[in-house]
Amino acid sequence: MSDRYGHKDYQNKVLESLGRYLRRCRELNNPEQAFVETTGQLWGMGHLYNRIHELPNGEKMPLDMPFVCLRVPTGGGKTVIGARAIKVVRDELLDTEHPLVLWLVPSDAIRLQTLKAMRDRKHPLCDTLREELGAVEILDGAEALNVKPATLNGGPVIMVATVQSFRVQNTDGRKVYENSGQLMTHFDHIPREVKEQFPRGFPHSLANVLRLRRPFVVVDEAHNARSPLSMEVLERFQPRAILELTATPESDENPSNVLHSVSAAELKAESMIKLPIVLEALTGFKEIMASAITMRGELEKEADAERVATGEYIRPILLLQAEPHDQDRPDALTVEVVEAALREEHFIPEAQIAVATGTERGLDGVDLNAEDCKIRFVITQSALKEGWDCPFAYVLCSVANLRSATAIEQILGRILRMPRAERKTRLALNRAYAFVRSPHFFIAAELLRDQLVKSAGFNQKEAREFFVARQRQQGMDFDAAGRRSVTVTLPENFAVESMPADAREFVTQLEDGKRTVTLTGRPTKAAVAAIVAAVEQPESKDLLRAAAAELGQHERIMSAPAERGERFAVPQMMLEFHGELISPDEAEWLEVGWQLPLPPTAEDLPGLEAAPPSESVGIVDVEDGRVITRRMPELAKELQLIEVMENWTQVRLVSWLDRNIPHSRLGQDAFRAYLDGVITGLQPKYPLGRLVKERFELRRKIEARMGDLEKAERRQAYQQALFGKDSQTKVRVGGDYVFNYDPSNYPRREICPRSKEFTKHYYEHVGDLDDEVNREEFRCAMLIDGQDGVEWWVRNLERQPLHAFWLQTSTDKFYPDFVCKLKNGKILVVEYKGGHLDNKDTDEKERLGNLWAERSEGRCRFLMVRTPKEFDRVIAAAQM
Repeated sequence: MSDRYGHKDYQNKVLESLGRYLRRCRELNNPEQAFVETTGQLWGMGHLYNRIHELPNGEKMPLDMPFVCLRVPTGGGKTVIGARAIKVVRDELLDTEHPLVLWLVPSDAIRLQTLKAMRDRKHPLCDTLREELGAVEILDGAEALNVKPATLNGGPVIMVATVQSFRVQNTDGRKVYENSGQLMTHFDHIPREVKEQFPRGFPHSLANVLRLRRPFVVVDEAHNARSPLSMEVLERFQPRAILELTATPESDENPSNVLHSVSAAELKAESMIKLPIVLEALTGFKEIMASAITMRGELEKEADAERVATGEYIRPILLLQAEPHDQDRPDALTVEVVEAALREEHFIPEAQIAVATGTERGLDGVDLNAEDCKIRFVITQSALKEGWDCPFAYVLCSVANLRSATAIEQILGRILRMPRAERKTRLALNRAYAFVRSPHFFIAAELLRDQLVKSAGFNQKEAREFFVARQRQQGMDFDAAGRRSVTVTLPENFAVESMPADAREFVTQLEDGKRTVTLTGRPTKAAVAAIVAAVEQPESKDLLRAAAAELGQHERIMSAPAERGERFAVPQMMLEFHGELISPDEAEWLEVGWQLPLPPTAEDLPGLEAAPPSESVGIVDVEDGRVITRRMPELAKELQLIEVMENWTQVRLVSWLDRNIPHSRLGQDAFRAYLDGVITGLQPKYPLGRLVKERFELRRKIEARMGDLEKAERRQAYQQALFGKDSQTKVRVGGDYVFNYDPSNYPRREICPRSKEFTKHYYEHVGDLDDEVNREEFRCAMLIDGQDGVEWWVRNLERQPLHAFWLQTSTDKFYPDFVCKLKNGKILVVEYKGGHLDNKDTDEKERLGNLWAERSEGRCRFLMVRTPKEFDRVIAAAQM
């Protein structure tokens, strides 16, 4: 689902989580406590915060600096999320209209790619920046060395650089710390007596421009920037906040503070990635190339049909991963060998082939998305693993033996991105395709799953569902009793007689060969361990494990109702308003005519707490080739005393607040009168200069107060519309208006660790339910699953309006915990709300749920369960 700007719903949720955390940081002035509280509210259990304060070099990170990570798997649009995060950080944390952003990337290739995308008005990233921030100045390292104060004071500025470029050992890095006459005007406000403390002259350097302005730092691909040296570089600029973006956050020695994680299921549901990956494992070079080329040709036909149906242009591209040159292996399948095979054996025109390696740059300057581009085959080794992106890449063919293939996991990630991030009408174009050299599908799938988890940021459990076989693998058969069997040929003899009797019953061996083994039935774990232990070579062990896994896979019955294609429809609540049926979330129907109090009351006058001088203020200098920091508390006091009173009057402050606080539903004159009354009421306590200086915090608090007032008015009006005796609004439930669960999409963030214990869940896995985090809620789910009257049920997902059942409250959507289909055809909805969580919102949700059930004419039932003592109500309702 996308909003009116085309932003994906999961991306909006990530930014909502960030905004909530930053607001709490300001309220508490404690990033650590805010992190624990916010993750507890978001995910049911507070996460520990890794407070990186003391560094090995003795320096300190600022105590007031939020340092969090957003985990987004490959294909999830990390860069777009980072760009949109700038506005969130500006509005919720920074005291400026013109944020300075230091955008750090891991390599020069990605730096150039990022700069190009941010500056190209045709690129979505540039569009996003302009949409969120207006005109933005984008600077590279050289431009930053000459930046003028007017540039930094005139609008948002993003400096794009690598972490390495700020290290003093680096030539470019030294320039960052060197005195520069071009930057002197940035320090005009520094008192002379402070500058005189530097015998060799005050360092008018870019490092000090950054340090005094405290930039917001975005670290792209942050797993590459967690070393102590990288932390020391970041500390020199005393960031106001650091946001890490990565698919694979650090979790061991120096763990990242992961605020929000996006799952592959969420990306798939939003059509960001192609899943599943159709995998074929073959052993021969010629076989695998022929099969991959044929697949690409079939996809091109599908793409032609897609264009006829929708007008969208797609040209499927096959990525071929060759082996590197090796003097000890003259028969290596190098780029030259693969290219010759394409031309001479498959008659591929030269214009359709591009080679992209460390030495040959066949894709430089080529727009693969252009309709006049002829390239359909790209040959590489590992050069595509960084800074390369083309959604037309559908097929991967790795001609190297899978165990020795280098960087295959990064290249595999390049075929996952969905063109235009929209689901296609042709099913084949919603999938990715991989062809690898391996003796067995299950061996290949297991290796690739592990690599995707390590490098692309996918969850281990969800990665198990990524790969499906292109066709039934050779060796699958049935024995005389109708049991499934798999036959494999090993590179060594297999001694059946050496195995325990309870394992021997699953194994038979052909009389004419000690190396050919057939596994039958469903071997137990102990039997599989004994079978694998009977051989010595790793390849033999892999083949036997794969054969046992294949038997287990094919024995699995499609038991989940969603997998069987069962329809799960829940009557939806609609409102009849002036003779027209509308959805309750269409806010236009309820125009609340609310007014701000005039004159403002005492509750409308916010308190402002004076921020203490920053302990981090200091000047960075270089002595004997080392970067040092001179702590200068007196400079902190001087900077805090600098007034911003020039040309500011009360009228100007009111006008500034008027421009920066959304108020479309309020009359302009009344709103300005309210603001003027607030400023007048505050001035006996706070002089105008103080209010001007803290106008950003003042804006946030006035906006929060207005939100509370509007929320109260909306709740009252909504309750009157739904429950009032004289209301002209009628509630309708059901009929043609139902919510249908999508059998193929269940975008849960996490898979319940005890998912296999449930037998009636609508989807194969239960999502976002952890018995360690919410034990009582888990017990409620187990109770529901065990009721004879329940045909199936679903763990209803939070904040998934397209994929979960919801009821509209006066301010947002209410997603009940469990939705059940009973065997008698009725619907039971259960919300578990611990008694300690009771509040006005809970009361509103209960009234709303009961109203939905009441208007369903007996087809639905709603229960609000507050303690396990009320579980008997669930048992009774399941038999209704």
